[in-house]
Amino acid sequence: MGRKGRRVIPGAVLAGGRSARMGRTKALVEFDGVPLAMLVARALLDAGCSPVVLVGNVAGLSQLGLPVVRDPDDLPRHPLTGVLAACSLGRQVLTAPCDLPGLTVEDVRALLAPGEPAEAFSRGRRQPLLGVVSAASAALLRDAIRAERSALDALVGRQRVRIADRACVNINTPSELAMLAIQEARRHEEP
Repeated sequence: MGRKGRRVIPGAVLAGGRSARMGRTKALVEFDGVPLAMLVARALLDAGCSPVVLVGNVAGLSQLGLPVVRDPDDLPRHPLTGVLAACSLGRQVLTAPCDLPGLTVEDVRALLAPGEPAEAFSRGRRQPLLGVVSAASAALLRDAIRAERSALDALVGRQRVRIADRACVNINTPSELAMLAIQEARRHEEP
């Protein structure tokens, strides 16, 4: 158990995507002077996850100062490869995509609260890559990757945890990043 009786599980920031629409590695793209992956990592750390690692095979992750866990080399690129790699960290692990700058400590704590595998539910739909996964599901994840099944199809049976809509707004393009910066600036200007 961690601080104030909360259980402690590892946290994994999924940072191995292609970032094709962004044009550069999303994990390293800065928002408000901080790399996106580190914004997510801070939420996991502040919520009590330990250790917190970055997962992916993209260049430059090690410069962020957190341990890096590589995606499996024997599998094709797939959104679930990072989740599978994270399963090596413990009996359960909380995974979060690196492109969620609106994720907060409260959102992470809500996902940890059930004490069992859980997934975020926001904006009227499941968010399967944001949640707690059991290491016991590793073989099923490996099979799903090989069969090219979606994360929605592979990560099933977990408790749904409603979190704030802003927590699941992912940043995929430079224009989305610019829009987020404008929204944040307006929010800080309001009396």
